[in-house]
Amino acid sequence: MGTINKVLNLIFEDLNPRQKEVIVGRFGLGNPTAEPQTLAAIGDKYGITRERIRQIEAGSLKLISRKIAANKECQNLLNKGKKYLETVGGVAKENTLLVNLAASFEGLTKNQLSLLLEATGAFNLHDEDPGFASFYYLDKKSLEAAARFVSQLVKFLKPQKSAVLAGSYADLVAKFIASNKFSSAHAKSYLTITKKIHSNPFGEIGLTEWPEIKPLNIRDRIYLVLKKEGKPL
Repeated sequence: MGTINKVLNLIFEDLNPRQKEVIVGRFGLGNPTAEPQTLAAIGDKYGITRERIRQIEAGSLKLISRKIAANKECQNLLNKGKKYLETVGGVAKENTLLVNLAASFEGLTKNQLSLLLEATGAFNLHDEDPGFASFYYLDKKSLEAAARFVSQLVKFLKPQKSAVLAGSYADLVAKFIASNKFSSAHAKSYLTITKKIHSNPFGEIGLTEWPEIKPLNIRDRIYLVLKKEGKPL
């Protein structure tokens, strides 16, 4: 098993102290709980402009990129990530991929992987947004395939709300996957990253936009409980 800190020390060998400090700050590599810092914050620390910090970062990434290309352990890590993404449809929830890679590279964190990806472009991170949880994706084609699957599934489920809420969610999704000839493994991966599908406190699964699945206020919650009980309380 490789140790990611040892790998990082090797790829930092060609950086001068200022370059290393900028990279450590920009990618939040100081400690496991560190957060990436802005150009402005680092510039204020050293009394130089954010543009100068950007230039130092860009130059440092070029040096790091060359070191990564010549480092067998880095290449193994990135290739393992790409191969895993290929097997699951090109997308994987952030923590799922990190756990998979950490099995071979002890101590790997999101910030450390972000540095390797920024320097190489081996694959990509899609940050959390209203429609998706944070996830890694192989390329633009994979990203579009995942978004298309989710969009089509939502469109398929919307007019079948009663059946879904009656417990037919799994059967309907299986029917959708089969009729559209999607890979089951790919579909499973797509479902883990979308926020369009949700499970309510009673374990019922459906569209997030339905108040029975994700109540937004106290009125929705009361309605959900009363509907579940089937009688006034």
